[in-house]
Amino acid sequence: MFIWLGTKIFWLNVYLFFNVKFFIFYTILNLLCSLFLYYNMKKYYEPCPTTDKDGNNIDLNDLYPEFKTYQSKQNFKFYKIFLGFTFLVWWRFALFMTTIISLNLALRYFLKNKKPGETLNSNHRLYVEVLGSMGMWIVLNFVLGLFYTEKKIKDFDILRKYLGPRYDDKKVFSVIISNHTSYIDAFVFGKMFAPAFAGKAAIKNVPLIGYIADCLEAMWIERESKEQTSIVAQQMYKRQTDYMCRRVLSPLLVFPEGTVTSGRHLLIFRSGAFEHQLPVKPFVLVNDDGDGVSITTGGMNQGLHWLYILGVLYTNNLTVLELPTIYPTDFMFEHHSDGVENKTHVFANVTRKIMAEISGLKLSDKTIKHSFEYDNKIRGNSDMKKQPLF
Repeated sequence: MFIWLGTKIFWLNVYLFFNVKFFIFYTILNLLCSLFLYYNMKKYYEPCPTTDKDGNNIDLNDLYPEFKTYQSKQNFKFYKIFLGFTFLVWWRFALFMTTIISLNLALRYFLKNKKPGETLNSNHRLYVEVLGSMGMWIVLNFVLGLFYTEKKIKDFDILRKYLGPRYDDKKVFSVIISNHTSYIDAFVFGKMFAPAFAGKAAIKNVPLIGYIADCLEAMWIERESKEQTSIVAQQMYKRQTDYMCRRVLSPLLVFPEGTVTSGRHLLIFRSGAFEHQLPVKPFVLVNDDGDGVSITTGGMNQGLHWLYILGVLYTNNLTVLELPTIYPTDFMFEHHSDGVENKTHVFANVTRKIMAEISGLKLSDKTIKHSFEYDNKIRGNSDMKKQPLF
């Protein structure tokens, strides 16, 4: 199918390239898109003066290094963006949409006997894993041009430092956690084990994406009011225990930072995945930007980053570190509470320290709130209630 489709697209391109009217239209379209992308991304590369808490003048990116862009200025050229739109963006986007539509149709065929809202059985889950892995493999390798390596951490010395000398990997866990560097993280984990995720209930009604998320057994959350906090906590606890007892076969993936970073720091973790003191399975994504094109978004608008990445050829080494299961122990609370009485916060903080020490990432004292502050300041918007669009 893909060979046939590729052949048709090739000859269509040849025909359109030699069509003068289309060539003029295509050139103007790419020029306008390139101008839009260039001038909207430009602010992430230029100095943005602001003041720190002491009133000293400082560049915004130095005040918020967790969210600054690490794209090389040498690669950020208008002509490169224009060439990217001309030769790469539209064809990569077409391949992405073809892959998503094909995955959607394949899931509908193999899961045709599954009723809406019904829990996946073992056969259904196998179909989801195989088809999801194939789809994400195409997206990563051919749409994004990204290759990654997996590394399993087997040295328990750092874990025993925090969890006690008698620590051993229990294997069984309730939820998968990871640092969050961009939208690409979802494709990477989708390729590895097709996990479920916690998302806004509105996503359920999005064409194509909503059905795929439902097949992954996503945990839908209403985020309209603070009153939903206790309900979300109950949802999380039920989902964690259901997976540990194998009542649900899709592991839940949670990004405890709550937002994306530049991939060099770990923000303070939110407590959701740790509130009920159940074992967690940590992964850490470590990026090497190679030739200066970073797949991490940091505080950059993710829609702009998506368009930019589709239009460049780059060398980027991504390593996925798989850590042993982490669970609360008496040793942890006795020796590493740092004066904190809340066991949930201790568990979350110790897990963050272990992930940072193993991966080499820096610990940060910032939270998701500072991500909103960075976004609003770099957009020149003083209304702190306004949150990023992506």
